[in-house]
Amino acid sequence: VGLHGIVGTVNVKSSSGDVKLSKTNGASVNLVTGSGDIHLDTVDARTIDVSSSSGDQYILNLNAEELQLASVSGDIHCDLGGVSGHVKVDSATGWSDVTLHGPVGPTSVSVHSVSGDCSLSVLDSIGITAKVVSRTGNVSIPQTFTHQVPGHYEGTSGSEPFHDLSIVTVSGDVTMHVTSSLDRQ
Repeated sequence: VGLHGIVGTVNVKSSSGDVKLSKTNGASVNLVTGSGDIHLDTVDARTIDVSSSSGDQYILNLNAEELQLASVSGDIHCDLGGVSGHVKVDSATGWSDVTLHGPVGPTSVSVHSVSGDCSLSVLDSIGITAKVVSRTGNVSIPQTFTHQVPGHYEGTSGSEPFHDLSIVTVSGDVTMHVTSSLDRQ
């Protein structure tokens, strides 16, 4: 399914095909696929809800208040620049790759996984307050984070306003990379 330039509410369900949505403006977007990939690019909607059983998700250039991404075994790659409200990313076994940056950022981000790896890139000195939990996975996070109890870490990075971040995985690895704009020059 390929949709381009839609104005209005979008609801798409597919058993095994890919779903591509671009240059869309509407109140809500709801995309579900069994085994196909999902691509969103340049989407403006109050709420966006995306789920797949085994397909990968590629999310770029959003202007949204609420974003929910769910996958059973597919990977999730999302750029959260332009998302202003709450973001929830759930993956059972796939990799969750999340990027935070820009003048507009989500108020809170929750990334949960059972056995998939979670990676977070924070650019442009975005301020975050984060809690990271990994039962058996390897954890690579900024040194300013404190180790609470085995597998639990807390810390802040950047400056106010802070965005709340929670990363929880049972057996996946967690990698958090924080870069200021000076580091990228």
